[in-house]
Amino acid sequence: TLVDTVETLRREEVAEIESIKTSQIEVEIGNRKVNKAKLNIVLKRGPNALLLSGYRRRKVLSLFDDLFEKQCAEGDEKSSKDLDFETPERLSVDSVRQLDFDRLDADDSAKTQSSHYLEELLRSNSDMGPHEFLTYVSFLVNPRLPNKVFDETIDSLSSEIRQTLSSDEPSDSTPQASVEPS
Repeated sequence: TLVDTVETLRREEVAEIESIKTSQIEVEIGNRKVNKAKLNIVLKRGPNALLLSGYRRRKVLSLFDDLFEKQCAEGDEKSSKDLDFETPERLSVDSVRQLDFDRLDADDSAKTQSSHYLEELLRSNSDMGPHEFLTYVSFLVNPRLPNKVFDETIDSLSSEIRQTLSSDEPSDSTPQASVEPS
């Protein structure tokens, strides 16, 4: 229903409710007039209105996890699987800058916004958590970008990250003994 949709938008901070007004309107049904309730809801853009959502959000957060694993492997830190819930996952701004998001087809103003956002994070000596990473990538994704191109770009970035992870891991070259049943 409309009320459920508005509540979801409010809860996820996509929209803020400015006002809700109810009124009665007269509707003619057949040859009789009936009063029906009319609900006017005025919304304004919330802080998360421009962030990616749904499928694209999940793909970007999966990329964040891959990048965090790479950063942990390079720094000999704990992997994300070893962290407790009180230790937040954070990425350095430099590791995010190394990613090539050009295929996400951002226009010049979006690229400028994203670079200002990164500079702001650098000035505050802040690393990027999942929310900051999502905000940064949301600037760079053209809303009209076809899902196929978006998927190919995110998947290629993820596979590049995983390849560097697998090439960094020492290979187990001990021969495996095979036992054949008699």
